[in-house]
Amino acid sequence: MRIFVSLAVVLALPACSGAAVCEDKLVEAKPQPHGLLAAFLFVRDCGATADFATHVAVGVRADGLAGATTIFIADSDHGAARVEPNNAIWASVGWLDTDRLSLAYAKDARVFRREQKALGVKIQYRATGPYEPVPPSVYPSVH
Repeated sequence: MRIFVSLAVVLALPACSGAAVCEDKLVEAKPQPHGLLAAFLFVRDCGATADFATHVAVGVRADGLAGATTIFIADSDHGAARVEPNNAIWASVGWLDTDRLSLAYAKDARVFRREQKALGVKIQYRATGPYEPVPPSVYPSVH
């Protein structure tokens, strides 16, 4: 009987491993002025037991999120930071020129990653609140 119970427990472990399947939802893509890159703002949803995570990545515009380098990850810190209807924390991304990107985000967010450079692009960050967008860009968004 012990062997049967042990075997049942071992066989049930993969089903209870807790491995969440995450889904990424693109919120906005901002193309690099006169370049091939884009900044992608997206939300990662890993299920009911985790907060939504707001990500920003830089990658080849034509490839979308595939192969993009993540430069920023944050969440609402259990509701402390403002959350948008799309479940992302408040964030605003804008190109200052072809090799500089500005990222403003909710000051009360819990930040997990803040890279200073990716794919030759320097990133400037600004924690603000409650709402202070990046200065408007002459470059339109790509959706």
